[in-house]
Amino acid sequence: MLTMRLLSENFRHAYLLAALLLLVVARPFVAPAGGTFGLIDGFLLLTLMTAVVTSARTAWNRGVAVALAVAAVASRAMSLADGAAPICQDLFSAAMIGFCGFSAVLLLRNLFRPRACVTTDTILGAINAYLLIGIGWASAYALLESLQPGSFALGARADAAPRELSWTFLGFSYTTLTTLGYGNIAPLTPRADALCTAEAMLGQFYVAILVGRLVALQLAQQAAAGRRDR
Repeated sequence: MLTMRLLSENFRHAYLLAALLLLVVARPFVAPAGGTFGLIDGFLLLTLMTAVVTSARTAWNRGVAVALAVAAVASRAMSLADGAAPICQDLFSAAMIGFCGFSAVLLLRNLFRPRACVTTDTILGAINAYLLIGIGWASAYALLESLQPGSFALGARADAAPRELSWTFLGFSYTTLTTLGYGNIAPLTPRADALCTAEAMLGQFYVAILVGRLVALQLAQQAAAGRRDR
């Protein structure tokens, strides 16, 4: 209980950011585990646990986050079994979409609450929400490719195992979110194109709205401090 309290109160968003960066940055350097629960899956489990503790502040929110995290871990474990049905990977993708979206909303809700203020924790929370959006969208791409094979031109990654689809699309998701677009993966169907367009638009709106919100909060804090000094 004390550990969870320290994690949730002291630099809570810093812990989540560290877990997210470990998952995103370390992924290319970790070999796929084949049919076993490998190191990258351990990073995923750590990220899910940290996100539950740091983003969910009420019992109801924590219950929903835990349910989605358990669904993600369970479906991921089932997808790694020999002869696993494709639906296991689809369930994993769907659970990750739900978890990342729910956690991002909780993080952003704190930023846009009436009495929010600009702190290091606030900024880190906004960064975490951005990273979670990228992971969630990667899962959405994986789900679409699984349900409608050929939705994307995967290039050199066309031979990736179905269980690795989410990790295959992770880099593509962030290049789309930032509108960088290397072109190593490309949408081929209208649904895939619409999904990519939506992520690119969200990425641009996110940065614009976030900067505007942080500037407004900073100005409000300065005005409040000025009134107190008079």
